[in-house]
Amino acid sequence: MNSDPDIQNALQDGDVSTPREHDAAVLSAARSAAADIAARPAAATDQNSAPGRNRWPLALAASFALGIATTVAIQEMHGPSINSGAAGGTLTIPVITVTRDGGEPAAERMLPVSEADTQLWLEYIQELVYNGELAEAEQHIHAFRQMHPGYRYTP
Repeated sequence: MNSDPDIQNALQDGDVSTPREHDAAVLSAARSAAADIAARPAAATDQNSAPGRNRWPLALAASFALGIATTVAIQEMHGPSINSGAAGGTLTIPVITVTRDGGEPAAERMLPVSEADTQLWLEYIQELVYNGELAEAEQHIHAFRQMHPGYRYTP
């Protein structure tokens, strides 16, 4: 078996200690190191963990600010929200009057929603949704729910 010449010389000279003496030396060194660690002041341990504690409120504040900024950006992108009310004041729906003689329909007029039939109003809201005018549809549905809180749709 090929081995290191230094090891061979140490074995022949008898400089190698017995396993028990070696185990006792390692155990003594480990106990000494543990005692040194236990004897360290508590302030040194707290200094190592302090930066982590100081980052927590900063991270919380940053995520809060990011949430607010994102909400504002989304609201601006999608127009007025449900709670912002009608942009022009009173909500209206377009109404076209048809004559019986089959002639030209009369001019389109805007009917306030407070005077409109509920079914006509709901159909107009559906048209708004189908046409992609979601901001205006949200305003109308919000007003509809306020004016008719107990309304149940029956197909």
